[in-house]
This record gives sequence, C-alpha cells and structure tokens, in this order.
Amino acid sequence: MVTETVIDLLRHGEPEGGARLRGARTDDPLSATGWSELHAAVAGRSDWDRIATSPLARCRAFADAIAAEAGLTPTVDPRLSEYDFGDWDGHPFDALWAEQGDALAAFFGDPDRSAPPNGETAAAFRARVRAAWEDLIADAAGGRILIVGHGGVLRQLVADTLGVPGNPHAALEWPHAAMSRIRVHDDPPYPRSRSLVFHGRAPTSGSPSETPSRNG
Repeated sequence: MVTETVIDLLRHGEPEGGARLRGARTDDPLSATGWSELHAAVAGRSDWDRIATSPLARCRAFADAIAAEAGLTPTVDPRLSEYDFGDWDGHPFDALWAEQGDALAAFFGDPDRSAPPNGETAAAFRARVRAAWEDLIADAAGGRILIVGHGGVLRQLVADTLGVPGNPHAALEWPHAAMSRIRVHDDPPYPRSRSLVFHGRAPTSGSPSETPSRNG
C-alpha cells in the first residue's frame, strides 16, 4: 500500500536586529514585518496534521500561533535549530566579512573542510537535521506536515531530496517566509522516495500538488 506524506517547509520571517549571521546561538524575535510576511505566506491555511519547529523564537513563535489556530500542539525539536556558527554567531555580516572574509568564504565554499571557529561541523549539522527528518516522517506518515525552520536547515532538506552534493547554503536561495514542498512516497518493499514539488514560493489554498540570504 502506497503512503504519501506531504511536507511544507516554511522559512521564518524577518527577525529583529538587522543583517547578521544568525545561527543556533542567536535568538532574535520576529520583527513586525516578519510576522506580516509569515501570515501572508500561509494565507489562513490550517490544514496541516503536524507542525514542527525549531525552538528558536524566530521560528517557534509563529509555529505556536498557527498551531493554536489549527488546534494542534507543535513538535519543538532542537535538532531543527539553525547551524551553530560558533564565534561568528550573531555578528553583523559587514563586520564579519571585513574581519574574517577569507575564513567565511572558505566555510561557505566548503563547510566540510572549514568549520566556524568553536562552531558546528557540517557533518554534525547534517546528521542532526536528517535524524529529525526521519523521526518526523516516521511519526506522521501519510499526513500533511509543516516545518517552520531556518534557511540552513531547510536548504539541507531540499538538497537531500534532490541529491545535490556540496554546500546547499550557497547553492539554494531561500527568502524569508518563502515555502517549499516535498512529497514522500512509501511503497514497501520498494525504497522510500521523495520529490520536490515546488521551491521558494508562497502557498495558496489549492491541492497538495498545486499549492505552492544566507542562514538564519
């Protein structure tokens, strides 16, 4: 019997605090613009069976609000937190590029070989994000899931779906409050498959097949 699971990936809206490298250690709340962007993105939808979120405020606050509207309790998973950028976390982009431009370029070019100082390795980041994904799919198989997440986390999920090697942080654009959709098929005894339905556009109230920076 074929089981289809539909997962919407929604990046958080604009946070307060201006342009800076927001990772797992930086917990800025959403700005008023960020709240408006997210409400416009979901357009009043409440048809998800499960809502999962990072514990960081720029994701969780909106996940809590939309879950309450849908009569759900959100799944808060620390493994969905943004990349831990270590000593760079929370610093303004302009200052970082001026002071450590070569190190930043090396990280974004090849994170497997150039981790942030006192930060997370790319292997550790991928492992936790993939583990969170597998658990969520197992728990909510056959349902409709919304993940409210960060640019780095969501890029990794799309890159895994497409089989894209290398660094998804540099390869995929993902504006604030943009949404993508992945469809997962389970058809035992065949291997599980997943496909990207759309990437980086606002959803509508249509059917699952028709509804439509760096990190943070």
